[in-house]
Amino acid sequence: EATLDVKSVAVSDASWIWTEPHSKRLAVNLEATASLALGVSVRQRVRCTFVERNKQCPACNKEFTNRTWAAVVQVRSPRHVMGPVEELIRSNRQIRSTIVNVELARNGVDLYFASLSNAQRFVSCAKSTHPSSVRHTKKLVSTDNHSNTANLRHTFVLDMVPLVPRDLVSVSRSCRGLGLSGLALVSRVTGGNVHLLPAAPSRGEVKEVDVSVDCYFRNAAGISVVLRPDRTSKYFVIDADDGVAKGEVGDVALGRELGCAAADEVHTLTHLCYLCAVGDEVEVYDLEGCG
Repeated sequence: EATLDVKSVAVSDASWIWTEPHSKRLAVNLEATASLALGVSVRQRVRCTFVERNKQCPACNKEFTNRTWAAVVQVRSPRHVMGPVEELIRSNRQIRSTIVNVELARNGVDLYFASLSNAQRFVSCAKSTHPSSVRHTKKLVSTDNHSNTANLRHTFVLDMVPLVPRDLVSVSRSCRGLGLSGLALVSRVTGGNVHLLPAAPSRGEVKEVDVSVDCYFRNAAGISVVLRPDRTSKYFVIDADDGVAKGEVGDVALGRELGCAAADEVHTLTHLCYLCAVGDEVEVYDLEGCG
């Protein structure tokens, strides 16, 4: 039996035979040329059938298989308070690329992440944009006794403080550690605190009260929103105290229109008296007309 020493094989010609619609099978005639020893070449026609098979990239394959997420962040907040979180996702491409799924919930949204570190990074960034409290739980999915490893799923509940700047809130006397009671105006909302201004200050210098996240949630039952910023009314400045410095409280006379009767004027104490001039149009919270 002779053994042929094949140097190389090359395709010298190809011709189309047939295919059927949607069969994903392609029949082709190939002419192969093999070079043997001593300069001898052999040519032969071979019929080949190619079959198409779909294949996903590794990233898509991981996304569409079970147990693709390792952590979920459940953001719980009223719709009008979620602006900072939405802006964080919209502006940060790195965070946006780590979210594998988004599901709307009745009182917020659930964000799924492929790894625990990505979820922790998002929670840290979200807490820096709006005062929030975080609860963390984990659930055992499976274990491998041979390698001594476990598959865990982590759940973060991100409770955002449901207050935004210019909210008018009512603080109950039962609240402890706040340093004020009655009506207050939310002046600022930072990553760790809510800043309140008393809405009915006495004459003198007005002091801003800083409320931490822990203090707010301990007294959440005693803090309620009276009016939102979109419920303000238009008034005109009829008269204002002179010589009031920034940060001090002064008396301002307001009316629904310029030149109104004295009986229709409304007097109020405000820390913004130094900004008010006769004829200015201002936005106020009309408690009598709010119903």
